[in-house]
Amino acid sequence: MFSAKLHSPLLLGLAILAACAGQSTSAHAFSARFHEEITRKALAPSGWSTEAVNDVNVGDLKPDQDEFNDHPAHFDSEAFEAGSARLRAKLDACIGQLKVGNLKEAREQFGRGFHAIQDFFAHSNFVDTYLADSQDPSKSPLDLLNLK
Repeated sequence: MFSAKLHSPLLLGLAILAACAGQSTSAHAFSARFHEEITRKALAPSGWSTEAVNDVNVGDLKPDQDEFNDHPAHFDSEAFEAGSARLRAKLDACIGQLKVGNLKEAREQFGRGFHAIQDFFAHSNFVDTYLADSQDPSKSPLDLLNLK
């Protein structure tokens, strides 16, 4: 059985990254440098080693290389539900790799998920729409893993 303790650092990392992603510039200026910087700023203060952050950054940069036209990989074109499903799949892939002891690949899968979260805030107006439609945003948190 998979321990809940393993989920906590992963979900904490996703939450930290989501908070940091709000500081992004426009989508057109959201280059590899910004992805790397956001990831480093999100993970390093949480105790992630330099090696771990570098592995996550490898995965973080891959969607712009091999999934450039895949809308769910970037939360583009209002692909919210598909992006959410992809994010869950990347988290599951990360956990699966951790279970078999492949830490490097686990971190890369985690980085692919980070990329999607960074792009979500840079490429969509979902937050503006979400806050405008919500009666009390504090009672209904944004859950990128379960968008419907």
